Amino acid sequence: MKTARITGLILLGISLLFTLSLTLNYIGAVSPAEINDGLTLRGGLLTFLVFGDDGWTPEGFYRAFLISLQISVYLGIANIALAVIERLKK
Repeated sequence: MKTARITGLILLGISLLFTLSLTLNYIGAVSPAEINDGLTLRGGLLTFLVFGDDGWTPEGFYRAFLISLQISVYLGIANIALAVIERLKK
């Protein structure tokens, strides 16, 4: 049970990093053109792993952000459930 909680927390941390990176990219993609000279990737390696060299659209950033947010929420719920189960066993 302890291994499952540690694994869940690590996965949640990674998922939250991706969600934060995708949030920054989406905000940057929809900001006015005066600030940006086009679409750029912010967040370095994390966003590059999701989008690669192409596929940079505001809609793509938004869809990826929503999926990442859903995964983060599900992992958070799973971690809470594991914590409750562990507490009930004690």
